Formats: sequence, C-alpha cells, structure tokens
Amino acid sequence: MNESIERARALAVLIRYLGPWSGEGDYPRRVRRRHWLIREGTLQGYRAFVKGIPEDAPGEALVDAYVYEPPTAPLGVFVVAPGLHFAGPDDPRFDRFSRVIAGAGFVVVAPFLPDYVNLRVRPSALRDFELILEACAERFPSLMPAIVFSISFGSWLAIELAAKRPDLVGELITFGGYREFDAIARFCVSGEVEHQGEKLILPRDPLNSPALFLNLLDGLEVHEERAELEHAFRRMCYRTWGRMELKAEGKLIPIVDDMLHLAPSRHRELFRIVAGAEPETVSLLGEALSNRKGNIPNVDPDRALRTLRAPYTIAHSRDDDVIPFYEAYKLREALPEGHPARLHLTGLYTHSGQGVGLARGAAREVWTLLDLARALAYAGSRGEPQRPVGRSDV
Repeated sequence: MNESIERARALAVLIRYLGPWSGEGDYPRRVRRRHWLIREGTLQGYRAFVKGIPEDAPGEALVDAYVYEPPTAPLGVFVVAPGLHFAGPDDPRFDRFSRVIAGAGFVVVAPFLPDYVNLRVRPSALRDFELILEACAERFPSLMPAIVFSISFGSWLAIELAAKRPDLVGELITFGGYREFDAIARFCVSGEVEHQGEKLILPRDPLNSPALFLNLLDGLEVHEERAELEHAFRRMCYRTWGRMELKAEGKLIPIVDDMLHLAPSRHRELFRIVAGAEPETVSLLGEALSNRKGNIPNVDPDRALRTLRAPYTIAHSRDDDVIPFYEAYKLREALPEGHPARLHLTGLYTHSGQGVGLARGAAREVWTLLDLARALAYAGSRGEPQRPVGRSDV
C-alpha cells in the first residue's frame, strides 16, 4: 500500500488512542507482543525481587525486551529508552504506549535495562542500550536506523547514543527529558526551579526521593551495609510508586515508620529523612553533590547535544512533577543553531504519561496533540520533514 496512506492511517490511530478520550484499558487489539532475549544473565529489578533474587547482584545482567509487532507491514522500528522504573516495560502505562505505537504500524522494542530497573543511572546503562540498538540492527536491518523514543531519564541514553551512533539512530524523540542533572535533583528535594534568572517553586513528587539518593550514596560516603540500604530504598519505591494519594503532606509518614526496620540500624535516620522526603534532604543533596568528583558519574548530555545530527522532537508535560518542563527549553538551547528540532509542551499528560483531560486550554492542547501525533506517525519518513525550531513551537 502507498506509504502516504499508511502514514495517514498511523496518524489516525495515534490520535484515537493518545487523546484524553481514550481510557487506560483502550488500545489496539491486533498487536502481538513477543519476548526477546538479547543477553543471558541474572534477572534484575522487581522481577528479581519477587523471585527472591538480590537486585543489582554482581556479574553479567540479563538484557531482554518485549517486541510489539504491528498488524500491518511495519513503517519503521521504535526503540524505547525507558525511564527509571523497577517494572520496566511491565508497567501497564509503558505496555499500553508500546501497543499504541505498534498499532499505528511500527515495530516497538521495549527493553528491560538492568540498571534502570534497579533504579540506577550509570555508564553501564549506555553500553547496554547500545547493545540493544546493535541487536535491533541485526534483527530488523530493513527498518534501521531506528527511531529512538525516550521516557524521562531515558533521555540521557537516547541523546548519547543518537550522537555516538548515527548509523543506528535515525530520529530522536524525548518525552519528559532533561539536560541538567543537578537542577532536577534540586527540584526533586525542594520543588525549586530557575528559569531566565527567576526562581520558582513548582509541585514536586516526593515519592522519588529514595531513587534519587540511591544514586548519590557514593557522594554521601555510605559504604558499610550499603546493599541493605539500597534494598530498603527500592522496597520503598515498590510500595509507594503509582499511589498518587501518598503525595499529600504527611501521607508517607506511616509507611516510612512501617518500613524503617528494613534499613540497617546505622542508616535508619538517613532512611527516615530520604524515604519521608523530609526537609533535611536539601542539605543531604548539597553534601552529595559537593563530593561528586570521582564518585558520581556525569549524566548530563551537553556534549552529545552539541554533536547531534538526528532530527529531534522534544516533548514535555507542563504538569511534570518529576522533571520540570523548563528542562525542555534547556535541551533545545543546547542544540547547534539550525538543528532540525521541534519543541512541544502539553498539559494533557503527567510525567508518567497519564492523561489529565482537556479542562485547561482545550484548543491549544488539541493542536499540541495533533503535532505530537504527527511527529510519531511520520517518524523516519522523508514525507514530513522536521522544521527548525521557532516561536510557534512553544
């Protein structure tokens, strides 16, 4: 069938399922999901925990993925760079999104990244994501280079690999991505953001504090019984993530008290402060970042952004309470002048991709939805070229 017709069909499917008129259980039914083993190794993350296997165990880690196959001849392959989440593509929101993209006519590869399901951001995640892209080139050679779509912290992986391996990445789309780790770390503990010299306080998600500090323990010089403390932090995330009611003031206290015994006695005060998102986390963050040299890896993508060649769509939710939407502006500003990129800010989704309706600025949001759906539907196509950034993009 003519590609232009297939792209138009893809656009219609995306508008149908990504709009606020579509519920969580509403997705294309003719998509087939298969399991793909990419590298043998030890199970990681929540899948390991429920089987009684220690998370983040030393040795070779398992790398596997779900492959979502479209009901029609594929238009291309989307490789998802996931955010930090212990469930990986088993998260129902991730699974639904993958089914929607596949239903639009694309193969979707949704990997379980060992570090990210262990809630860790470190260089080995880059190596594993490159391995996944190389495996895709072997399995889907006619569909390469890939369209890389990232969620949240997956933007670091996506941007770095798009710059390093233009042979593997033909187009880049980030949703809820970031440019400055320190800025989003400060936002996580305080809700403070700085934009054009002005400091603002925005709503933040207190449930992410354990995952943040799990990655900063070297800066806090936590060495003894560290694995036990990391496990306690992960258990807190397992129990609280996705429970929106726990974001309210004081709601975390009973859960922290109930789980305090999981932390080694020497670290229980640290666990109480971090797991409860207490005000002391601000000074703890300052201490960790001041000791970062040689302890905390650099996970800012600035250098990669300066050398990026792939067309780039930057999307972000104005209601993101994990990575503030001002990071989208920073990403765009870091690109070389004239780089083919578009920026889309939306109020239709939260950080997790959950729909929030059309109550605010309905007309604007509908147009933004159409722009985002078009960017996805025509990804990898020369038929709808990306335009340089301009005032109409914000």
